[in-house]
Amino acid sequence: MCQPPPPQNTNLSTTAPPIPPVIISTATPAVVPQPSFHGDYEKCEESTNWIRKYLLSFPPSYSDVDKITWFELQCAAASSVEAWFTALPAADTALLTAFITAFKRCWPLPAHVVLTVGQKKD
Repeated sequence: MCQPPPPQNTNLSTTAPPIPPVIISTATPAVVPQPSFHGDYEKCEESTNWIRKYLLSFPPSYSDVDKITWFELQCAAASSVEAWFTALPAADTALLTAFITAFKRCWPLPAHVVLTVGQKKD
């Protein structure tokens, strides 16, 4: 013999709970500002390390143009770097690779000094 189904509660709402809206973030990830670049090697400022940190501070979504444009904002005010940047020809600011080449011409990589065994002992 079958048992009848249990009685249903008629006081329950038959509507589904509201679904929260999906929020899609369209905000561009923030750039982590670096200290201003002076380009004069003062206060242990090393240009090669500075430009590497600068480039690493950008999310992948930033274009080459964005990175070059932001560079001007990272130049110390009234510095030789700011004057250098303003004097760059358009060809050096068209592509990031051309910009980095121009940067390295002005601030070359530091020379790697190889010590002899005798110098290492001293």
